[in-house]
Amino acid sequence: MVNRWEMEDSNYNSLKHLYLRAGFGLSSWNLDKEKGNSIRVTVQKMFKEAANFSDLQLDRELHSPKYYAGEMMGQMTQEQRKELTKQSVIDEKEMNLKWIEKMSTENGALREKMTLFWHGHFACTEPIALYALLLNNTIRKNALGNFGDLLIAVAKEPAMLRFLNNQQNKKQSPNENFAREVMELFTIGRGNYTEDDIKNAARAFTGWTTDAEGNFVKRPFQHDDGTKTFMGHTGNFDGEDIMKIILSLKETANFIAGKAYKYFVNQEDPDPEIIAGLGQKFYDSDYDISALMREIFLSEWFYDAKNMGNRIKSPIEFIVALKRDFKIEFENPEVELGLQEILGQVLFHPPNVSGWAGGRNWIDSSSLLYRMRIPESIFYTSEMDVSIKGDATDNTMMAEAHKKVLKMMKNTSDLEYYNEYYKDKTPEELVDALSMALLAPGVHDIDKSLIADFIRSHSNDMVRSCIMLITSLPEYQLS
Repeated sequence: MVNRWEMEDSNYNSLKHLYLRAGFGLSSWNLDKEKGNSIRVTVQKMFKEAANFSDLQLDRELHSPKYYAGEMMGQMTQEQRKELTKQSVIDEKEMNLKWIEKMSTENGALREKMTLFWHGHFACTEPIALYALLLNNTIRKNALGNFGDLLIAVAKEPAMLRFLNNQQNKKQSPNENFAREVMELFTIGRGNYTEDDIKNAARAFTGWTTDAEGNFVKRPFQHDDGTKTFMGHTGNFDGEDIMKIILSLKETANFIAGKAYKYFVNQEDPDPEIIAGLGQKFYDSDYDISALMREIFLSEWFYDAKNMGNRIKSPIEFIVALKRDFKIEFENPEVELGLQEILGQVLFHPPNVSGWAGGRNWIDSSSLLYRMRIPESIFYTSEMDVSIKGDATDNTMMAEAHKKVLKMMKNTSDLEYYNEYYKDKTPEELVDALSMALLAPGVHDIDKSLIADFIRSHSNDMVRSCIMLITSLPEYQLS
């Protein structure tokens, strides 16, 4: 029996599904070029492209962290402090927009999708742009490498140490926050450790901090070098020893494999047996992230009908998919920040240490309405009055500014391919073709006759009208 992943002409829907989950979708013209490749060849190509990546960089060199240290801040005038805060907001905006652009334009979409996945897993809010940028690039560098290396590197980042209060974790007064979250959220999950484990892990992490330049340091005089008992092991442990013990437990591999399955395959109906198998292979590979993702993308069950078109796009995926598919460039790039605000996912601003819940939590009555109105505002540059969803950001002034920006979303888009490729089709044929091209596999059951009737009355611009209507459907929110 021939494995279908070795077939010369792979299933179009399977390829489309792969690109939606392992990246941010693939434009119709590129998907047409790829449809002759097998799934295995395509996965190999994705990993090859992901190996060629660059750091996220801003246009200007950021302030050294010492500018934010207490002593330096104390020497500044009130006006200088206000200017520094203002510049930090500008840097944060640029960082956000640069990452959106990276996700929207670069070939190595798998690397950026994995970076986005880990960005939610290692959720962190950091007001100093340089620290946030360092953490983002550390995650990007290790996103497809070894999970143990990624974990230790993230744990030593100034953004994470500050966010989880480990600069307050000292021998004389241990702070358990960092140790607790490392276990509960980053590695082994609830129910697999005790309160005593937390207390002793916190002692092991005492003295982990950063210097005035943001470099990781261990301060010996703040470190508890006494004997500790952690998960059945006894010794004079430091933080790295604790993480190595955690990694020696199969429960950690199962926890991470489960998160990957729910993110990339099926959050609403996870398969415990498949997750257990993934966890075992992940453990046996010594936590090789690339091996885990290849196992997922090359498995028959990944392409089962129940796992296609069942996942709600995150706001970032929704924005990036529109930009990639139609080469959208906004006259005022801050529109993209405003869209993140109203849809409830702002890069570098997770709602809490648990990150974004995802799945059905992305959609409520207001956010779905905005998602359905955004394409019309983009393709016909119409006004859209908005309110900000939930507590997407703690910066009210920024939120109000974004509301104003979103009232007129002037942009350029490139529909040349669509206009040329679909120019001779009847309204009914056009709706069939574009729904196949733009909607996720398995979600084509839409009322095509209504769309065909509408675009027939816009015969001078049928392709644009059809694209606008299809991307405004609830079904377009699925991947």
